[in-house]
Amino acid sequence: AVYNLDGGEWTGPGAARITGSSRLLGTFRADNFGLAAGDLDGAFDVTGGFAWTGGRFVNLRARFGPGTHAIAGGGDRVMIASTLGNAGRCTLADSTLVASFTAFNQAVVITNEAGGVLEIAGAARIEQRNPGGYPPLAIGLLNDGSLLASGPGAKAIASLPLHNRGGCEVREGTLQHTGGGTSPGGFAVAANARFEFAAGAYDFTGSHWP
Repeated sequence: AVYNLDGGEWTGPGAARITGSSRLLGTFRADNFGLAAGDLDGAFDVTGGFAWTGGRFVNLRARFGPGTHAIAGGGDRVMIASTLGNAGRCTLADSTLVASFTAFNQAVVITNEAGGVLEIAGAARIEQRNPGGYPPLAIGLLNDGSLLASGPGAKAIASLPLHNRGGCEVREGTLQHTGGGTSPGGFAVAANARFEFAAGAYDFTGSHWP
């Protein structure tokens, strides 16, 4: 099914959820929209709020605009040949955001735009899975806004380059990173927190660690 929501607005206290494989198109506003199941493709830009609690992004160009967004529900939220931009406040809570590679010439890029907040909360992870060893066309977590790690326990950005050009703050727990990256931005680690990194080439030229 194809849903073109360009110019639309979804409001009200109830939930509007995609529950089967669909194509989503357009720029729209929503307080209560989200993906609960199925494969989602297409290209959309949503402001207000989007909840991704099930299903996969496949060949999708998605952007979370200003608003409050959630990637949650436990388990894996999988991206295949897709991009995700965030200009709002997006919380990844106790779930794993997977950059999955299943063939040649695939790209998975997550961009936290300037002014955006991407929070990795609880036992959440962002990781690459590539059992076939396919060379990614492009891969990475690009942070031009605020990247936060919050809540007790271990959080991870695994086998995925982090390019931090904004600010990265570990407020609580441990943030583990493998995959390298070029990060001229700022890093802050609270007294009761820890940032661990290994297994990659890291260029911190110009970065600031207060």
